[in-house]
Amino acid sequence: MSRHYDSASRLLHWLSAVLIVSVFAAALIQEEMPRGDARTLVLALHIFVGSGFLVLVILRGGWALLRPKPVEIPMPGWMSASSRIVHASLYALMLAVPLAGIWLYGVRGRPSALLNVTMPSLFQKNDAMRGIAGEIHELLAYALIAFALLHIGAALYHHFILKDGILERMRGAQEKS
Repeated sequence: MSRHYDSASRLLHWLSAVLIVSVFAAALIQEEMPRGDARTLVLALHIFVGSGFLVLVILRGGWALLRPKPVEIPMPGWMSASSRIVHASLYALMLAVPLAGIWLYGVRGRPSALLNVTMPSLFQKNDAMRGIAGEIHELLAYALIAFALLHIGAALYHHFILKDGILERMRGAQEKS
């Protein structure tokens, strides 16, 4: 059994990372833009890419259940438990953020289109729920970023301080003979 993740797992992991950063950055940029076509375009990109990210997370979760697991790297029990909690939290947030975004998109009641494709809405316009949905979506997004930074920090700690090979598992580095 390999100590490394398979190429599909690595691709899904790094694609998730790029999309999280991209969608979060688009949201921050869009908030600072004046109303107009450019802001509408950035918001549409945020909505469409965020919805695509939800599909990616579902595929990633399914693949994680089906693929052979790499060999565990020995570590203290508290560290292993912390790792499981952070990974479970990341997966939960990677689902919750786009789901809250879909809810927000629906209750705001304005369609978004990108390249002449209009995103369908699953909810009725509801101005009373719009603020709540927006706050929940934003808080969950910041929680996702916080857990992602914790995940990155732990990976760097393992790589530079513990030198236990954790980071190489997802980088695709080959084992030394």
